[in-house]
Amino acid sequence: HLNNAQRVGVPLLALLADMLRVLPGNPGEAQGFVHLQLDGAAKALVQRRMRAVYSHLTCSVRTRHNAALALPTAIARRHKQMAWEVFRGFDFSLKELPALAAPRKVRSGGKEKSGGDETRKTETTEASNEWPGLDPIGLSTRHNFVEFALSLLESGDNTLTKPVLARRALFGNALRYVASDPPALATKILKTLRDVVLSSDGGVPARLRAALC
Repeated sequence: HLNNAQRVGVPLLALLADMLRVLPGNPGEAQGFVHLQLDGAAKALVQRRMRAVYSHLTCSVRTRHNAALALPTAIARRHKQMAWEVFRGFDFSLKELPALAAPRKVRSGGKEKSGGDETRKTETTEASNEWPGLDPIGLSTRHNFVEFALSLLESGDNTLTKPVLARRALFGNALRYVASDPPALATKILKTLRDVVLSSDGGVPARLRAALC
């Protein structure tokens, strides 16, 4: 690395996220050598390497933010157990999380950065595609934050839904700026709200649902 102080760089985080995003095609494959090794690597990252992730999240560089968000997202989307590992191992008290969830124009004091129209056009085009075909590093930080929040809610484990929703820094911030999102991303957030949070069999208390809405 050019910067020796940054021992775990963006390319390595992105590579790990790409590897962990490859999911087994069936239950038998999930018990095969490759995916057991990937699960082991994912668990080790959550348990022993999150400090490197936080160092990227607390900096001021967008690509580093994206790499640090893409990795736990990929881990949480592997299966229910890994979603729980991420939830238990992630520090949701990081003061930078609300800023990461905000659109760029909000983070820059209400003003668009240079090339604002082109930026919005690019993000809209990117967000209109399906997640597996996208490079997280090239997306907005908010897009990656939303994907991280949704990865924990879409695990399929109802017992995880309530504790995730109780973390105000997550889905609350995803909902807060949904009006400014590209249509595809806004739709994805609202579908999760409908299918997971407001679902009659989701086990989310009415008071918590009301607080989010």
